[in-house]
Amino acid sequence: MRRGHVPAMHLSCPACAAVYEVPEAVLSGLHRPMRCARCQHVWTPDQPAPAAPVREEPVASTWTERAEPETRLAYAAPPMRAGLGVAWFATIVVVLGTLIAALTQREAVMAAWPPAARAYAALGLH
Repeated sequence: MRRGHVPAMHLSCPACAAVYEVPEAVLSGLHRPMRCARCQHVWTPDQPAPAAPVREEPVASTWTERAEPETRLAYAAPPMRAGLGVAWFATIVVVLGTLIAALTQREAVMAAWPPAARAYAALGLH
């Protein structure tokens, strides 16, 4: 193993066959969903095979002289947090509540803030 080399596994997308080199630490023995960066397909790799042994090759002078095709890193899709759904629901409730209050309490809003009368008139609600 080269100095600074991170052990990795090779995975390929079943939808578009894109090949990814995933650090073993990311997978950590868990079967987590992966998302393809090319086609956005989400899949769970069964049992990824270890990456091929690293060959010591001379360093190419430019990027176009590389001997192997470029591989991209893939990362596991983050798990959905339960609190995120609650936050979205609360936001929607607040926005809808504000709109309903603005429509049902037009006279009180215009009395408290006179420029609102122009906004209501522009919407045909005056």
